Amino acid sequence: MKKMSDTSELKCLRCQSGLVALGQESLVTGGSSAGAKFFFGQLAEMQERNWVVSAYRCPSCHHVELFLPEGP
Repeated sequence: MKKMSDTSELKCLRCQSGLVALGQESLVTGGSSAGAKFFFGQLAEMQERNWVVSAYRCPSCHHVELFLPEGP
């Protein structure tokens, strides 16, 4: 398996061009609407999850790929 720290070989899945690193982004999934938070408070936020991903963009076809950090 390829290590994510070696990004020089990352190729676009669509056109095989080299990917350009955009940096790390934080994605939030789950959670609730403002109305649910008003009625249920923090209980409404229990399913919220924060993911930090590395983002890469293809300069040719503008496809974006996200990678999770390496595990332990």
